[in-house]
Amino acid sequence: MDSSLAHLISWSEPTKGDAPLALTGPSITISPLPPPHAPTVFLFGGKYVHNRKLTNEIWAMNLNTRIWEKIDAGPGPSPRYFHSMDVWENKLVCFGGMSDSEPTSVHNDIWFFDCSTRKWLPSDNGSTDGEQALVPMARYAHLSAISRGKLLVSGGQHSDNSWIYEINVYDLKKRRWISKTQQPEMNGQHSKGAYRSVATSSKQRVIIPPKRPDSNTSQSYSIDEEGEGGDIWCYSNYDFAKVRRELDIIAPSDDDDQSDAGPRFTSTPCFAIRDESTRMRGSAMPPGLRFPTGGIVGNHFILCGLYLASSSAAFSIWSLDLTTYIWRHIEPAVLNDGSWNRALVWPERARILVFGNTESDIATDYGKRAVSVDHMAVISLETYGIYRPPRLEIPVNIQQRGLMVLDENLASDFAVIAEDGRRVKCSRHVLRERWAWFAAQEKDLVTAMAGEVKDAPAVDVADTLMGSFEPTKIAATSVTLHEPFPVCVALVQYFYTQSLSTPLQNRAPILSALLFLSKQYKIDRLAKLVVHALHERLEPNVAVGVYEISTLSGEQALQIRALNMIHVSVFVCFIAFADSSPVEQR
Repeated sequence: MDSSLAHLISWSEPTKGDAPLALTGPSITISPLPPPHAPTVFLFGGKYVHNRKLTNEIWAMNLNTRIWEKIDAGPGPSPRYFHSMDVWENKLVCFGGMSDSEPTSVHNDIWFFDCSTRKWLPSDNGSTDGEQALVPMARYAHLSAISRGKLLVSGGQHSDNSWIYEINVYDLKKRRWISKTQQPEMNGQHSKGAYRSVATSSKQRVIIPPKRPDSNTSQSYSIDEEGEGGDIWCYSNYDFAKVRRELDIIAPSDDDDQSDAGPRFTSTPCFAIRDESTRMRGSAMPPGLRFPTGGIVGNHFILCGLYLASSSAAFSIWSLDLTTYIWRHIEPAVLNDGSWNRALVWPERARILVFGNTESDIATDYGKRAVSVDHMAVISLETYGIYRPPRLEIPVNIQQRGLMVLDENLASDFAVIAEDGRRVKCSRHVLRERWAWFAAQEKDLVTAMAGEVKDAPAVDVADTLMGSFEPTKIAATSVTLHEPFPVCVALVQYFYTQSLSTPLQNRAPILSALLFLSKQYKIDRLAKLVVHALHERLEPNVAVGVYEISTLSGEQALQIRALNMIHVSVFVCFIAFADSSPVEQR
């Protein structure tokens, strides 16, 4: 990424308020609560570095204001560190960890924190005699992830630091353990734990339609995973001097078929495990990363962790394309200085949040296993082309039916009039349901005198970028847009399909016009679809045009990505020219 764009791609901000001191082994989790709740980070537990005292305090930081506050969450888990914390519905799920208490210094209990009330829920860690056999070994520094309403716990360590070879599944709705599966030990070659491994899952997956000339749907899109859970991606690295990498996919399964499990592991009930390690490739591969964290953003697995070499140390970020399995190194300049300790992947905003201290030394902090939250670095993944594609709102076959209804003028009781007077016949009901501006204008029109044509109030099109200097007009049976006829057709096609699925809509001039219309009329989904289409078609030969469009429409991430591509293309051309120039003979 071009160094001149560094401050637009990543930046750091000091946190405020009553921030916790440096801790070892706390959990830091992004709240699952949607807007209008403020985006929030919760920090729980850990051991204070300055006095080595364990805590069970829980803290919250509003990501909009960056203000930390301590929460009175009521009775909850005992003080601990190196526990796990996962998101389920509107709750955080805490499991295991280590403490200084006797006789047991490691735990196997489960606790639920309600993010809405900011209180711990009453514990229900009792079990019947039949269930006792399924209760997992107490452990710390383990892996965990949630898929389809089930918490999967893998690996970790005993209190004596020996490895645990066990995968356990907990039903979050029934509040009970449902399986315990021993794993092959194989002399410890494939042990899993927080020091060397990371596991993560996503509630959505990306569909990439095949590139066919006769296919209307050209852009990728997101769909919700069945049962709010998809595959669990588990990445491990071993032998940091000569790195050995493993990638296991733990997929939800409706049966107990273990035929694909392979010799390294045994599949569990409800999940099948497969080894995808040999598929990983790339011009560069991740080095050995300590205490890795990660997440899934769109069609990419994001890997973050601390890289330590004999003469240097750095916080390293990598992305793995889940279709091609090609690794890519992400190098934000903001992480070059200071001590950065813990990363959070924020899929909804296509960002990585990294906590640390800009005044500390990363190697020194690692020696203390210190996690500081005095500063927060923000990395925009969309500037690298990594983000969640818009969700598919209407199935493709229903979209095709909608276009057929539009083409044949079925149930057409309204018209969108273009600047040349031509009409796009359509359904008033479709426009009312899917165009908020139109619904508001129609409501005003109903209160006016019958047959009176009413100018749209307060739509100052002179302040828009591609609009006409005449106001949009709405009448009883039509609405007039001062746009070319093809643009009006493409806009109505969008309202019928909630997508950009036609060849007309995907022409470059039409995309530009639709983007500006989406800004003028606050059609947020249309704006996201157009930006996504421009991201996917971004190539060096169209980068200048995309840069101009994104600059005028205020789409900064797309603008930065296009500008970087322009800079890279110019540099490559310069190098090629220099190599082809004759050398003067002296």
